[in-house]
Amino acid sequence: MGINIRSFKRKKFFALGISTVMLILSLETAFAQTPRDKMILLKTENKSDLKFPFLNTSESTDSKTFVEENDLEFVEKKNKFKETGFLSSKDEETGKLIKVKGITPISSEAILELGDITATEPDSEGFIEVTVPYILTTSNEVAVSTSVSSAWTIYDFYHIPDFIDSYTGNMIAGYHWWDYRPDGVYDPGITNIEWGNKSYTIYDYEDKIDDNWYKRHGWKNEANAYITYTETGLKNDGLHYVGGRKLYFSHIFRIPKDYDGLTLVFIKDYPKDLAKAVSGGSTDQIIYDVSGYKLSDSELYHGYEPTLNNFYYIRISDYIND
Repeated sequence: MGINIRSFKRKKFFALGISTVMLILSLETAFAQTPRDKMILLKTENKSDLKFPFLNTSESTDSKTFVEENDLEFVEKKNKFKETGFLSSKDEETGKLIKVKGITPISSEAILELGDITATEPDSEGFIEVTVPYILTTSNEVAVSTSVSSAWTIYDFYHIPDFIDSYTGNMIAGYHWWDYRPDGVYDPGITNIEWGNKSYTIYDYEDKIDDNWYKRHGWKNEANAYITYTETGLKNDGLHYVGGRKLYFSHIFRIPKDYDGLTLVFIKDYPKDLAKAVSGGSTDQIIYDVSGYKLSDSELYHGYEPTLNNFYYIRISDYIND
């Protein structure tokens, strides 16, 4: 038995600038609020010994980088990363997370899978374009007691990856998708970074998103055309339902050719306190343009203070495809 989807509005939902999704699952309805060229080989051997060749930390400044100062580490090179999400019911009027009799959250997770990360040849100004594609696959499970006779709703919280500069911890401003324009021409995200005696600019030229819920020509009853929640059987705690979705992303960044600070960040375990803050927050507080903010700024999380070692730090220069 599947759960029918009657409506879906495709939109990114940001928790004050940090890409957090509240996926709303219901027995009757389910919807979500969510927010080229010639390739060259960039040498990545001995990345563990890499000492920031673009900025040359030892000569340009005595300051520690954001990663060094906070005792953080870049991940070992791999292509898949798992986040444990947070699944809960909530009071629709107050936004407070609650327990509902007969509704038991079982599990929530999101798997980040990196695609082939590629770079163009440097242009006349010494910049390259780096394409970063990735897929986010979510899954969740909930148990519903046979005593529950009315419609029910549950919220699935998980984090969509963001990008930072690893020297300063500054957020990389995103492509301005939120500024809707019928012609589809949007401003790039522009981030200006200063480190020691260096200054540099990072551009996010493109931020594509697609998912297996959305079809331009309407809903179609075909495999993976939309999300379904399937009843998997009766257990001691009730009928179990499982569901999931795929989100497809592709960013194109314009960066200095030797710059190695572009870093993808992704939460490891979605905290309950962050879910509380997001659930009770107002959309009027959402910060779309994160330029000037750091990953650690609580304003990006509705006042929640993030734990920095609860992020994966994925240095993009380590993944340039050869």
